[in-house]
Amino acid sequence: MRYSLWGWRREMGLGSLREVTLRDARIAAEDARSDLKEGHDARRQRRIRLGQIPRVSDTL
Repeated sequence: MRYSLWGWRREMGLGSLREVTLRDARIAAEDARSDLKEGHDARRQRRIRLGQIPRVSDTL
C-alpha cells in the first residue's frame, strides 16, 4: 500500500500472499486509511497493534 504522509511518500506491506487472504488485506488497508485520515502514521499504528512497538501508556 502506498501513501503520502507529512510530505513523505511511504509504502507499507499488508502481509505475505500465502499468509494473508484478500479479505484480510482489504481490512488491513481500510484500517490504514482510517489511521491516515486521523493523521497517524499507518505503519507505526500497525506495529503498535501487532505489539511490536510498546505504547507510551504501557511504558509509564
